[in-house]
Amino acid sequence: MSRVLARVWRLLPYRLQWVLCWLFNAPFLVGVVGVVVNDRGQVLVLNHSYRRGPSWGLPSGWLKPGEWTQAALFREVKEETGLLVDVGPLLIVANALTLNRLDIAYLCKVRGGTSHLSHEVLEMRFCEPDALPEAMYPAQRAIVQLTQAHYPDWFEGRIEE
Repeated sequence: MSRVLARVWRLLPYRLQWVLCWLFNAPFLVGVVGVVVNDRGQVLVLNHSYRRGPSWGLPSGWLKPGEWTQAALFREVKEETGLLVDVGPLLIVANALTLNRLDIAYLCKVRGGTSHLSHEVLEMRFCEPDALPEAMYPAQRAIVQLTQAHYPDWFEGRIEE
């Protein structure tokens, strides 16, 4: 039976295969998250206007169709804060267990820009990694801690290129 289905599948037009995959699989949102570090080793945190629960968190946003993850993170940080960043190494890819969401986190360094707040952000600040706001998502706090352990030079002002 499975051989017959495989043969039939190969005969279907690509567009129909795609539609069938879309219909029978769970859709996922893909998010990007940035651990943005300045030249003093401080982490950028944002007080988001639209979040329920802990309102503080790392710069983040959703991937648009056809967009590269690094480009999406650069765009989101610029839109939310006006800052320009160099997107560095991939930190973690994690799924939210209760949602159809996949988050991809990168380590970033500030390289310029003029800071301003978007309508999505009530406040922004750079914090020492061990002095993050209390009202911050625990998962994002954990990402900062893991990042500090694996990339200590970034937090000591000695960022590796």
